[in-house]
Amino acid sequence: QGRMRARFSERRPTQRQRYLLAGLAYCGWCGNRMIGLTRRQSWLRKDGMRIRRTYQYYQCQSYASHGVCANHGWKAADLEKVTLDKVQKKIIALSSSKAEQSTLWSDAQEFDDTRETGTQTSQSESLRRRYLRYVRKAAAGKISMAKLRILLDGIAGSSTTPSFQSVAQAQRMVSDPVSWDTLEWIERKGYISMVLDRVESKGRDIVVVLKH
Repeated sequence: QGRMRARFSERRPTQRQRYLLAGLAYCGWCGNRMIGLTRRQSWLRKDGMRIRRTYQYYQCQSYASHGVCANHGWKAADLEKVTLDKVQKKIIALSSSKAEQSTLWSDAQEFDDTRETGTQTSQSESLRRRYLRYVRKAAAGKISMAKLRILLDGIAGSSTTPSFQSVAQAQRMVSDPVSWDTLEWIERKGYISMVLDRVESKGRDIVVVLKH
């Protein structure tokens, strides 16, 4: 009979599998981390063509490793979308006035223009390269998220640090959907790590905690 056959495999993320909230997501039930898992499904159709699909999830490490937690997880894209929406709203809510919010958007746009015209000083560009290098190492699993935060804090503490590397600028970039959409994934990872302390998932309930 022409029955469909399916194969599943799960493994932790490799360098090519990107999880924006890696190191930031926690289970609201047991307190353990939410880890990124990739599931690959393959099946054979009746016409003989093999179909392959890849799905990414965040899953409680306790459940993934031992099956002992009720928090089974989220699709990666869904958790990232909900989290980003909550982070954006929370940052905007922290603004004390509409004037400050207007400045927030204009500052972010000025940064976009600066990136396009390449008017940064050589010293600022050197700091930017360091920033991206650290984030790439974290994304590749070469350094921990804790180490990344220490390194980024060191850059942000420099008196010559360009504005886009400050926490305030990171908040602007994250909270402005237009600016966020222009960023490369590696830049998004760096900015969200500077802004977000943790996100807790308890079933469908999501709580975000900002840094500072």
